[in-house]
Amino acid sequence: MIKGKSFTLFSSEWSHDLLQVLANDTSAKSKMLTQRMDTYRYANIGYHNSTVLTPRIDALAKDGVILESYYVQPICSPTRSSLMTGRYTYRLGTQATVIRADVPFGIPLSETFMAQNLKDVGYVTALFGKWHLGFYQRAFTPLSRGFDEHLGYFQGTTDYYTHNGYGYGGTPGGLDWHRGNETAYFGDNGTYAADVIVPVAVEFITRRAQDPAKQPFFLYLPFHLIHGPNQVPASFLALYPELHPDKTARSQGMCGVCECAGMGA
Repeated sequence: MIKGKSFTLFSSEWSHDLLQVLANDTSAKSKMLTQRMDTYRYANIGYHNSTVLTPRIDALAKDGVILESYYVQPICSPTRSSLMTGRYTYRLGTQATVIRADVPFGIPLSETFMAQNLKDVGYVTALFGKWHLGFYQRAFTPLSRGFDEHLGYFQGTTDYYTHNGYGYGGTPGGLDWHRGNETAYFGDNGTYAADVIVPVAVEFITRRAQDPAKQPFFLYLPFHLIHGPNQVPASFLALYPELHPDKTARSQGMCGVCECAGMGA
């Protein structure tokens, strides 16, 4: 759902309106922002389910384009691998399942990612969020696959506050949070993932808009939300007092974080 080239990024504590920054920057070749939510279902959005509070997304959808019969792969790695390469999953080895943290596999290095193609024609590229396309060697990680900047996690699911990963079957894993080529970055521990990612995305867009060379940019924001574990800031949980706090309210509250962390009208 896109409304021209104007968008606003919000976090749960504050908001930054970049409408004028982007709209006034008419000399740039192109600005591309691809945002992906994880495990977001048909009924997890206000214009399909009135009990879910997503007014900004609803307004953006009303003024934009809604693709109601657009289908993706059912789980993480298959969808992400097809998006990045433009190829069917059976050509990539992701047709059956996700790339597990304990498996030495990644999308084959013979495949060219979208970010690599865009870099070849002069784009500055960045990824802030979830990767899940292989990380057992550095060659399979974002900075080796076309992205100039990276913040986030490599595997399929992490704790939203500690940023520790999970092994097969939900067993606890180690820290999976990286800034650039940092093996593991501890500086964001204790901060909700979206509240780390959004300010970095805002700073990137603002910096690119002020670039004297006016290089075009591609920003990929694959949020972990609303994938488990079901962790949500108290302010969003409080929006649904009538719902069971350990079940539906947490899921609905995470949709609210998506609403604030993502694009609004």
